[in-house]
Amino acid sequence: MQFFDFSLESFITTLMKILALLIAIIGHEIMHGLSAFLFGDRSAKDANRLSLNPIRHLDMMGSVLLPALLLIFQAPFLFGWAKPVPVDMRYIVSQKGSLACVVVSLAGVIYNFTLAVLLAFITHWSFQKLGINALSVDELNLYQLALVTFLIQGILYNLVLGVFNSLPIPPLDGSKALGFLALHFKSAFLLEWFSKMERYGLLIVLIFLFIPPLSEFFIHAPTRFLFSLLLS
Repeated sequence: MQFFDFSLESFITTLMKILALLIAIIGHEIMHGLSAFLFGDRSAKDANRLSLNPIRHLDMMGSVLLPALLLIFQAPFLFGWAKPVPVDMRYIVSQKGSLACVVVSLAGVIYNFTLAVLLAFITHWSFQKLGINALSVDELNLYQLALVTFLIQGILYNLVLGVFNSLPIPPLDGSKALGFLALHFKSAFLLEWFSKMERYGLLIVLIFLFIPPLSEFFIHAPTRFLFSLLLS
């Protein structure tokens, strides 16, 4: 197996993949903190986690080691996560109600889907303007290669993150949103159950990621559908 390709084209595509991934995962976390701040919670603001400095948001496992391993083994796309932004949901519930917590929980997912749509519009426009759709990959110049890689990978990463984090399994955003939505209707059972299950969160996430029937049905198939829909 060839682990590394030291060509300039490979360097550019790798750089664009990393940039697209960082924008997707860091923006996801910043939006959680920003939405919480708009509802009066200063936890992320006081921790300086609303900063656009990527260093403040990097998680050693999710932002460095996992993407690096995927690059080394030439995975078809990268995956990762940023360091979770601190949010005081109890404060938000007491001050703004449970629905505000639903918004905060889904802020990252909304960001990812919105960015995917925006990048798709830019892709259609730029491909038409530059005639990239008429060229093969081998005929792209370096600037076009960088643009194509960033746009396509950016759409893909944001869709994967949006779909994955929408799943109602702890500790993902979908479970938090569903729990606080149930709390709005005076039922705390789901929120309490999801909270108890978070101790097994990493195991549950790995099961959904690495058991092919589950990952295909819940992640890959919806992502492919949305990807083809945006680029059709």
